[in-house]
Amino acid sequence: KAWGISDGQTVYIRYRNHYFPLEAAGADYAFTGFRNPEPDEMMTRAVMGPAFGLAGAALAAATLPDGSTPQRYELHLTTGRVV
Repeated sequence: KAWGISDGQTVYIRYRNHYFPLEAAGADYAFTGFRNPEPDEMMTRAVMGPAFGLAGAALAAATLPDGSTPQRYELHLTTGRVV
């Protein structure tokens, strides 16, 4: 489900509708993307915001990972899997 493009100098992988530059990592490649929030994190944010007003929303945003948290991934060339 992952595919890539190249600008002639850098190879990019399209993963979750974003492009990330690939880096050689041994026999495979790696890239730094974004981690998806866990369902319980999303629920906590939904509960804390209204329950504690702006202070709760700020606390939840500051202490819980969201979709913009960097995550390291590996692309296995033999299988095409991203892990």
